[in-house]
Amino acid sequence: MGPAPARTLPATSLHGAPPVLVFDGAGNFIQSWGGPGSGYEWPEREHGIHIDYKGFVWIGGNNCPARGLPASNRLEMTNC
Repeated sequence: MGPAPARTLPATSLHGAPPVLVFDGAGNFIQSWGGPGSGYEWPEREHGIHIDYKGFVWIGGNNCPARGLPASNRLEMTNC
């Protein structure tokens, strides 16, 4: 395991860290983003992330169909 990041995440939430954490090459925390919001359906259980050759970020995951949500979904994030 490598050294701990030089900066830690802000303690602004009683919940876990946001789904996407961004670090620089030296391991310093840069920003975080993702999670439920208006205008899109964020998956309840994220299990895939991909950055394509154009720089678009793709998030894959699934939901709990018993709660009336789609079983799986995919998001393309363009302004990250």
